Amino acid sequence: MKQLEGYILVDSGVGQGAAFQIFLPRSTAQEQISAASSTQVCAVPPGSETILVVEDEEALREMVLEVLSENGYNVVTAASGAEALEVLEGMPKVDLVVTDVVMPEMNGAALSRHLAEKAPLLPVLFISGYTEDQLAHRGMLLPDVHFLAKPFSPEKLLETVCRILHRETHGPIMRANNQGRPMKGRP
Repeated sequence: MKQLEGYILVDSGVGQGAAFQIFLPRSTAQEQISAASSTQVCAVPPGSETILVVEDEEALREMVLEVLSENGYNVVTAASGAEALEVLEGMPKVDLVVTDVVMPEMNGAALSRHLAEKAPLLPVLFISGYTEDQLAHRGMLLPDVHFLAKPFSPEKLLETVCRILHRETHGPIMRANNQGRPMKGRP
């Protein structure tokens, strides 16, 4: 709640249960997108980079698509890991994959393993509502991967994407074994 600049009020009574009131600041996705579009977050302007966004939550997938597209990136989306692999088959070049970590059927770790087989140097940005520590504890993330915690602002998304795309070398890419669990080392 603190990340969102909100707060929670709790009213509890013995034998009466509990009532929770959640207060969040008023904001619309369009206001956030407009703010991000009017702010230069990346010292290097986007060029012809292509980003594949893999997110099972449609509203978030559309918001990420809109923010990145309005800031000069070529964006392709997929609603699942399996769909992402199909999309990649027909694409000549992808510069970055932004994927949710926790998805039904094929999670981000399993998708990353498939990607590492075909394009070992392709950078992957993992996004999740879970914290990086929670995911690492569950064995879903290795240290030193590119990670962005949900909720994130359009500015933070753009800053992270820019940092990853414009690094001279990319950090380790998470790989996973056949059960979707990460393995140590570089692909």
